[in-house]
Amino acid sequence: MVFFQNKEPTTKDKPIYAIEETKTDDSESRNTGVYQRCSKFVFLRYHYPDVKMIMLYNLQIEQKEKPTQTNIFGARLLLTFGVEILGKQLDLDTFMPFNSIKELINFKKQMRSAHKGNVPIALKQKREAIEISGRLIKANSLSHDPNIGALSIICAVFRRLCYKKDLVITKHGLKQNHLKNGNKFVLVANKLNIQLKDLNLPKAKMYQDYWHYDKGGEKLGTIFIHIVVESFTKGYSIFENHAGSEKGYFITARGEHIPIAKYSDRAKYKAGNKDKIIHIPDLTLIDFGRSEVINIEGKKYQFRQNQ
Repeated sequence: MVFFQNKEPTTKDKPIYAIEETKTDDSESRNTGVYQRCSKFVFLRYHYPDVKMIMLYNLQIEQKEKPTQTNIFGARLLLTFGVEILGKQLDLDTFMPFNSIKELINFKKQMRSAHKGNVPIALKQKREAIEISGRLIKANSLSHDPNIGALSIICAVFRRLCYKKDLVITKHGLKQNHLKNGNKFVLVANKLNIQLKDLNLPKAKMYQDYWHYDKGGEKLGTIFIHIVVESFTKGYSIFENHAGSEKGYFITARGEHIPIAKYSDRAKYKAGNKDKIIHIPDLTLIDFGRSEVINIEGKKYQFRQNQ
């Protein structure tokens, strides 16, 4: 969030820009690259309706030559919602806002179907409602990030295009106990009057403040070290994974950016074998003076015995 003022911002001040940043391109993940941050813009608008919203692609690998239909659909939703997209080469004849509900539904209908076994995001217009299918459950909670973003922005754009009737999420996989008052999707669903099929949406009030200063998180330490090293020494980071931030790439001696895998065997990890996760550091620095590579794991002081 960018403020233009003399004093340190407070939660009552209004920013002039709200910027979401990602390094993820279409070539790495179709859904994550375009959908994962969409719900943040929908949520943001209720706190700061006049802020300039920007989706910034800080790409560090070569952009995919031909964008996928998922990328095009998601980008057009963002543009329709009033988000400016920076950092990517966009064909203006392809990437344009939707002009009508019919155009949006028809575009989604001609997209390739999801893999067998997955729940596709599909739009079905009925006389008194639009039904939107999409799985929202993950790890036995309402936490399916890409789909939360996708369903949030789709519903928000329907409302922006003046659809007044019911919006109903189907095939979500949720049970009543998964709907918590503080969940952001529940808050968005309240604001957009979204229904979850066969469930009762709890009434929830929007957070009073959109943001707060973090004064105790472990990332304060790792980010501080990162800045100090790159600003005041000849060393620099070759990998960063600060808590709550997007994972970076491993930078080789040739300057190549390599994605670091999360799992040694993703299928076995998803099946329940948690030993297949790869434990990665929060920060990796290179010190040319000592010919050292330094791995850093940030922890709060009270958790120092957990190493």
